[in-house]
Amino acid sequence: MVSFQIKLDERQVRRIQALLSARAFRGAITIARNRAASMTLQEVRRLAPRDTGRYRNTLFVRKDQMGFEIGSPFIYGAVIEYGRRPGARQPP
Repeated sequence: MVSFQIKLDERQVRRIQALLSARAFRGAITIARNRAASMTLQEVRRLAPRDTGRYRNTLFVRKDQMGFEIGSPFIYGAVIEYGRRPGARQPP
């Protein structure tokens, strides 16, 4: 699986947390994370190869409390994203 992660800077998060109530803080973080995940997924899909569209259509977002991960279940995703060594076997 090919993926990358985006995490928030904990120092900045703690600073914001001190200014907001617990409920408002959780809501603000959730909104920011969801918006960032949506925008990033949209851009990754726009930049993904379009031969058949299969790879692009399998991209997904997995969210946790402090960030998100975008990936694809296809094992050839790394080859699509980063290429392969000259002469190396092609992926299945």
